[in-house]
Amino acid sequence: MIARLSAALLVLVTVVGCFAPISPVQRVSDAARELNIATRFGKMDMVVSHVDRSFRSEFLARRAQWGRELRVVDLEITGVQVQDSTHALVTCDVSWFPLRDGILRGTHVEQRWHDDSRSWKLVAGRQFEIDEIET
Repeated sequence: MIARLSAALLVLVTVVGCFAPISPVQRVSDAARELNIATRFGKMDMVVSHVDRSFRSEFLARRAQWGRELRVVDLEITGVQVQDSTHALVTCDVSWFPLRDGILRGTHVEQRWHDDSRSWKLVAGRQFEIDEIET
């Protein structure tokens, strides 16, 4: 009897634990990872769903040369800071080279995200050029 009760309690705790809500940090991390990976590989149809309408044209204009004039070699999310329940800052480093000269370069990107109650959306971004990367 006690064994059955213990087993039932264990199953109940396991099931309840499986349905725990996803934290804001995890949700914005997932959205940022999906957006940045899709951008790197030119999947703009996936990208636009993660970019707020107010920032979409500027974002797409900045990324227009990716794949045509430059090749992205690596993209790494270096930080996620949730400032409150609806605002976050995501930082990433992008390694790339222009197709014209092949010299590896880097850019540090800061992305501002907002949770519109349905999903996290990219609402602003800044880029900081890094000098040529030593290889």
